[in-house]
Amino acid sequence: MKKNYWDCGFVMIEVLIAIFILSLIFIFFMFSNRLRDIKVDFFIKEFITNIEIIKSENMKGNNNALIVINNNESYINYDFIIDKDYSKSINSISNINFLKAPKYIKFSKNGGYLNRGETIIIKDKKENKLYKITIVPMSGRISYKGVFYE
Repeated sequence: MKKNYWDCGFVMIEVLIAIFILSLIFIFFMFSNRLRDIKVDFFIKEFITNIEIIKSENMKGNNNALIVINNNESYINYDFIIDKDYSKSINSISNINFLKAPKYIKFSKNGGYLNRGETIIIKDKKENKLYKITIVPMSGRISYKGVFYE
């Protein structure tokens, strides 16, 4: 009996399809693990941008502009206030909180930070990472130090 060519096992196209499906599954799991880090990084950069907006508004003479920090055990919440007509409350993802932060952030008319120099420490409880944001008192310069492991 003559053997058919198609009965010899897998055809090359079947092997390629199987490899393609396995690589898609691998990429999905790799990306889902990294997705939380991307969200935390985006939140911190948004927080720094909001601090810079408050500094700019205070330098323009808007003394009502400030950030009010509400410390919570399971997530970060802060109020971003430009004036009585515009304010918004911003929440982070879960298991992120302020380890060290002032009650409010406000700048003087020349751009200097009104409180003494401040280091804001944000802790990611799930990953045991610390993020440090420093506000220099005289210049109001904002420095982001990145990730530190606890």
